Amino acid sequence: MNGSGMVRVNVTLSPEDLSRVDALAARLGTSRSAVLREALRRFPDPTGQPPAPAPSTEEIMATVRRIAVKAGKWDGAGVVRAWREKG
Repeated sequence: MNGSGMVRVNVTLSPEDLSRVDALAARLGTSRSAVLREALRRFPDPTGQPPAPAPSTEEIMATVRRIAVKAGKWDGAGVVRAWREKG
């Protein structure tokens, strides 16, 4: 698990399904992971509970602002570079 509470997994998809995921990610300007997470949110819950609504843009931006205040000034690109080199 990384600092965001996310867990990295490997997923096996057909070439057609991967093409669909990639096309959606490109169209939405997001990542493959975000497309798959959103698909899971929209999938019916086996317990019969309705899917959780996606957060609004306002909620997302409020969260981003709170994180930015807590983080202060930092070199995000440097952090990612160090993580990749460590990896």
